[in-house]
Amino acid sequence: MKRIVLVGCMVVLCLSLFDLAASAEDKFPTKTIFINVGQAAGGSTDIIARALEPFLSKELKVPVIVQNQVGAGGDVVNNFIWKAKPDGYNVVMNALPSHSNRGLLKKRPFNILEMSFIYGIAGGDFNVISVPYNSPIKTFEDLKKLAAQKPLSVGGVAIGSNSWYANILLREATGLKWKYVPYDSGTEAATAAGGGHVDLVITSIISATQPAKNKLIRLIATFGDKRDEIFPDVPTVVDLGYKEIHFATRQGLAGPPGMPKDVINIIAKAAEKAVKEPKFKEIAARQGFTIDPLSGPEFHKWAVDVNEQARTYLTKAGEIK
Repeated sequence: MKRIVLVGCMVVLCLSLFDLAASAEDKFPTKTIFINVGQAAGGSTDIIARALEPFLSKELKVPVIVQNQVGAGGDVVNNFIWKAKPDGYNVVMNALPSHSNRGLLKKRPFNILEMSFIYGIAGGDFNVISVPYNSPIKTFEDLKKLAAQKPLSVGGVAIGSNSWYANILLREATGLKWKYVPYDSGTEAATAAGGGHVDLVITSIISATQPAKNKLIRLIATFGDKRDEIFPDVPTVVDLGYKEIHFATRQGLAGPPGMPKDVINIIAKAAEKAVKEPKFKEIAARQGFTIDPLSGPEFHKWAVDVNEQARTYLTKAGEIK
């Protein structure tokens, strides 16, 4: 009788050990996953996160919810992610080089480049220079002439953001000066320009697309290395003779440092399938963002390279020592 009990206990123990040894792939996820966004609702990063939300939920078979944690140009959300449990249930839609640029300007309690890079979603997009639709400024040359005559105000997002970075590069290349006015998102900044609250605005192409289509703002130049398919008549800064100041932006998923590789792989595989969905592609085309998938390691390498490029530019501009 004792032997039977002992054998039974050993069977139970073995089964328990087998369960413990089972990979996270068999167990993750079992509850809601939050995609945290550091920009306000309606901003370019938020738009991409919300586009991805239902498709990721479909692939992972659990609710996926976008959660906006606005503040300090992305520092609030990144500090939250840095301290979060690395179990895959809280990830961030990082906007780069915006979020990593802030670490160049001032030491933060987190390091973007040491986070767990999961999957790059959108990339190759860029910032654009726009003016109110009824502005007397119709071209980039008009902008330069007016800026030389009187101080202008330029709307954008927080210090360190992609639009702020584009503003610094443009200022250094042209020698023109203006007052920079930060907003919580590019869409909010574009709306402010449409209402005549600022003389011009620098935002992502994603934030500018709908306001431009609705004739609230007029695009006069882009920071891309080639012209945009939706706005082929708008010159690039390269076209205008500023060959060194074009740069691309990227948004993708990252998590706390130390996420298990199998959990990263589960989310990455789901994201990879999601971005191939025809309906997701339709949303991207309508919203004006470019799907440009990168694996976690590729995404991380891109982030490191762009961070070093930004360090060089910002040091030259005197923004960092």
